[in-house]
Amino acid sequence: MFIFSEFSINQHQVRLLFPDQSQAKDLIEQINQDRESLSRWMSWTKETNNVQDELRFIDYARQQNAKNSLLELTIEVDGKAIGMIDLHNISNHHHRAEVGYWLSSSYQGSGIVTQSLRQLIEIAFGELAFNKIIIMAESENLKSQAVAKRLGFQHEGTLREEYFVAGKYRDLEVYSMLAAEYKKA
Repeated sequence: MFIFSEFSINQHQVRLLFPDQSQAKDLIEQINQDRESLSRWMSWTKETNNVQDELRFIDYARQQNAKNSLLELTIEVDGKAIGMIDLHNISNHHHRAEVGYWLSSSYQGSGIVTQSLRQLIEIAFGELAFNKIIIMAESENLKSQAVAKRLGFQHEGTLREEYFVAGKYRDLEVYSMLAAEYKKA
């Protein structure tokens, strides 16, 4: 198991790891526990219903990680997989990527996503030499917008009815950070 990053927060040991099949059971337990709230924001919950579905996603993520078209990481707290964070829609030509994340409701509000994203941004602007990182959050998802604002992302605008999930079109708020802004922070 490759440890991408490791830090402590609120007396918890947090590790960002490359996805591994050994994490599937923990991840599907977290998804099932939070299925109702996750399905409000995440369309993939419809296709992720059991350990086999999660194993398929992990295999896919590992393949995409190897191709450098995705950087998917598992968030592990005290030895238990409790969410994921990623860089997706990576454009090496334009030196940019979008960020996505989800976390078990049991750990939300603890700063884990903020610190995990901080670690990911450091790699994106450092080793990967990206110029721009984008976060898209549904207009009603105030927690995700708060994470973006807390880390200094700038609000670029609203994409109206951009996303269809849970049976309705939803607006997305677009936040971004440029490498030059990160270096000044």
